[in-house]
Amino acid sequence: MLKTRQDSWTKEEDTLLAEIVLKHIREGGTQLQAFEEVGKQLERTSAACGFRWNANVRKLYRTEIDHAKKLRKMDSSSDVSHQNNHSRSNQNGKTLVEFDSLIDHLWALYESKNTKDNSEQDLHSIEELRDQINVLKDKNAKILEKKNKLEKEYNALKEILESAHQILKFK
Repeated sequence: MLKTRQDSWTKEEDTLLAEIVLKHIREGGTQLQAFEEVGKQLERTSAACGFRWNANVRKLYRTEIDHAKKLRKMDSSSDVSHQNNHSRSNQNGKTLVEFDSLIDHLWALYESKNTKDNSEQDLHSIEELRDQINVLKDKNAKILEKKNKLEKEYNALKEILESAHQILKFK
């Protein structure tokens, strides 16, 4: 019997995580800030939220993430005068946003490498399975051969017994 973890993530928690992260992306906030906000609401650590986001949820919301990033870029390009008056804290925020983009890029590289590794493992598994199929085909052919031989012997023995029965019947 499979046990489910008491602290496993529900669909609603995944949805809340996605909504808040997407909101932060749209508004120019950082994922870290989003993870902290979700962590407070769900009584989890921001690290747990970040891990869940990067390991599972982010993959399900790729198009929404791209859309949120486009909205953020459109908003930031419309505020050119505001961009010229960056304070030190805004530059730190920009650095964090760039850091988030770097994290996204690194995760994408990691996933593509895993996909490549998985493909190589899959090819190796396929080759092993083909070898097993060939061995089983050979065994099956031998068993069928043996079965046919036994059927012939059985039919011959059956004919002999029927002949003997006929002979005994007439005596």
